[in-house]
Amino acid sequence: MIKRLKFSADTKYSRLAGELLADAVVQRKLDCPLPTVIVPVPIHPERLLERGFNQAELIARTSADRLKIRLDSSMLKRSSLQLPQSSLSAREREANIRRAFKVDKLHGRQLHVAVVDDVYTTGATARAIARQLQKAGVAKISIWAVARTP
Repeated sequence: MIKRLKFSADTKYSRLAGELLADAVVQRKLDCPLPTVIVPVPIHPERLLERGFNQAELIARTSADRLKIRLDSSMLKRSSLQLPQSSLSAREREANIRRAFKVDKLHGRQLHVAVVDDVYTTGATARAIARQLQKAGVAKISIWAVARTP
């Protein structure tokens, strides 16, 4: 499903992925409050032109609608164009993504941000984003992904 969405531009799967993600969040919520905002992992503008869409944003939009949480696609930006993470080893991923993100603007004080990505592999992207959000003053960061690779 994720491969079809990401590499074959089969965007109908983004809605299903977003609904499944929202359902999983509700099932696992327990006593933890939901975040105040959902932020998709951004892609570089050049990559957006190539692909035509940001799969993380499409997934995040559906999840945000379903959970009735504000979506903020402008909070995070890609500061540079990197090699695709899927083609790299774990060590290369960490180096490739280390300075790839910047917090563009926080709208008010964000105490709890959920970052949405399509796939979680090594955690390099999540760590790079979390570092930037922490530097910007975000108190709690949750990482939500539709799939996890071994």
